[in-house]
Amino acid sequence: MTNTQRNTLVLSILLILLLVFGFAQTRRLRKGTAELDAENKDMQSKITLLEYQLSKIDSLRYEYEIQQQLLAQQSKIIISEDSPSITYEYLLKLLGWMRRQMIFDFAMVDQKSQESGWHEYVISGRSNYLDVLRLTHNIEHQRAVLTVEELTIGTDQVAHSDSVSFSMIVRTHFADGGKPAAELTKKDLPNLYLGYNSFKSRIYDTPPDREYAPGLLRLDRASLMALTESKIFVRDDQRVIKILAVGDPIAGGYLYSIDVAEGKAVFKVDTYGIMENKSLYLNPPTAN
Repeated sequence: MTNTQRNTLVLSILLILLLVFGFAQTRRLRKGTAELDAENKDMQSKITLLEYQLSKIDSLRYEYEIQQQLLAQQSKIIISEDSPSITYEYLLKLLGWMRRQMIFDFAMVDQKSQESGWHEYVISGRSNYLDVLRLTHNIEHQRAVLTVEELTIGTDQVAHSDSVSFSMIVRTHFADGGKPAAELTKKDLPNLYLGYNSFKSRIYDTPPDREYAPGLLRLDRASLMALTESKIFVRDDQRVIKILAVGDPIAGGYLYSIDVAEGKAVFKVDTYGIMENKSLYLNPPTAN
């Protein structure tokens, strides 16, 4: 092999190595550039998000405060310590928030050790049923962790149908690190359904008097004076003449029809839940 051929071969090998090295470097640089571009795009998106959050920081802070207030409204708080006087004062505070006055007996029935974390009390008395319902609702849902372990309600006198006797066992829970009961504030509670009183009598020896609008005619105190095909003339117990047409209301019902030939007016009247026909006559029939 001549020197020229040897030099040509060496140069060719060096050129090939240079090309391979250059290709590898170019590929590495392209890969690094792509990674940097991806990182730049990710960083740009984070910067954009951060700028958006910074622009909304006031509203976010306000929303956080609202959430904290809602959390405070919904939370239960365990008190730091308990004694009969503390629980009794808390019950009086509940009645103050309810704007109610209730007379009841109060006593401790079970005093556990400090490690147990609760005391039991008995509350008993006689009061309006709805007030007992409200008191129980507030004990269970206001801030302090009080639980109603047992509740007895009864009624034994018809003359006091709006009142009931009650007895409940309440457990007051407490723990170290809790909040003093005197610092608890009122919490807004959901509305309590008060539409039905299970202890109010619906059966009477004598049906109670119904109340009607003062201007309506009382059929049992009226007399028929005259009638036409479309109207009747009736005098009430105050000697006032009233003119009625078919369909006009009276106490407990309405004028149903006019019978000129028979000289009578027929009324539909609700008698304790049943619609009945009652008539007034120009000349009332005499009993045989």
